[in-house]
Amino acid sequence: MMTMSRAAILALVVCISFLYRDKIRKHLLPFCIFFIISSLAFYLIKQNSADSRLIIWQVSLQNIAMYPIIGTGPGSFLHQYADGMAILSSAMPDGYLNATDVVQYAFSFLLLIGVEQGLIGLTFAITLIFVIFIRLRSSNDVLKWTLSLLFVTSFFSYTFELLPFQILIVMVCASIFSEGNTCNASYRAFSVLALFLCLAVSICVCQ
Repeated sequence: MMTMSRAAILALVVCISFLYRDKIRKHLLPFCIFFIISSLAFYLIKQNSADSRLIIWQVSLQNIAMYPIIGTGPGSFLHQYADGMAILSSAMPDGYLNATDVVQYAFSFLLLIGVEQGLIGLTFAITLIFVIFIRLRSSNDVLKWTLSLLFVTSFFSYTFELLPFQILIVMVCASIFSEGNTCNASYRAFSVLALFLCLAVSICVCQ
C-alpha cells in the first residue's frame, strides 16, 4: 500500500468487499461509482506502467494461443516475450508499444505459467488454488485472508515471481495440508482422483 502498488490496493479492496459484502449490497451503486472513479484515477496516475502491463499480458495471451497445451518450457518466458513482441510490433502502431520496455517479470503468475507450461500447467495451478481455499473455506483464520491478498496481488503483479514469496507459499501450503485431517470422505476421494489424473497427464507430456 505504501509503495502505491495498485495490485496490492486492488487485493485489499477485493478482500474487504468480500468481508463486508452484506453492507456493500445495501449501497451497491455508490460503491460501484467509487470503484470505477478510483480505478480510473489509479490508471491515470501511472498510465505508462498500466499500458506496459497490458502489452505484456497481450503478448502472453498471444504466446499461450500459439503453444496452448504444454507451453514453451520453464524459464522460457523472456525469450517468448521477445518473439511475441516482434510479432505484435508488425501489427500495432509504434506509439502503443513504446509504453513497454525490457521486462523482467510477467506481472501475472497465471499468465507466466500459461506461457511456460500451457493449459496443463494452468490446470494444475488453478486446481491447487481451488483446493487450498476449499480447505480454508470454513476458517476465519488470518491465514485465509493473507493468502487471498497474496493470490489476488499475484494475478496483477510479480509477487510469486520473487523467491521469498515462492518459498512462503510452498511452506504455507505444506502447513495447511499437514494439519489434522478434518476433510470429509468425499473430499478425500476427490483428492485421490485428482492426484491420479495429474499423474496420468504428467506421464503423457513428460517428453
